[in-house]
Amino acid sequence: MLTPKEYAAALRSLWCDRCTVTIKRKTETPGGRTVQTNETLFANVPCRLSFKSIEVTEESSSAACTVQATVLLLDRQYSVPAGSIITVQHEGMTGEYERSGIPAVYSVHQEIPLKLRKEWT
Repeated sequence: MLTPKEYAAALRSLWCDRCTVTIKRKTETPGGRTVQTNETLFANVPCRLSFKSIEVTEESSSAACTVQATVLLLDRQYSVPAGSIITVQHEGMTGEYERSGIPAVYSVHQEIPLKLRKEWT
């Protein structure tokens, strides 16, 4: 039986990916205009990108599309607000995702459902 500390170390040893979380924040310019700026909450944080299920196609009335359930495993100390852009370095490739669900929080980590980002929202 693992102690909680050993369990945490074992789980984190699998985290070979890195992520950066960026949010849009409203700021006021010196001229008094309100503009949206990008703000990095945290960068280069260990994580693990997990693909829970991969289906070949999804039935629809239009062209078939690929469906993939992507989940980010991240230390629970980090808070990721809704609408964040999450850039993940995984297996030598960089992908941008957006948070699309409420994280499932466990004793050591959280699992955040993601979807590929098409454009800034």
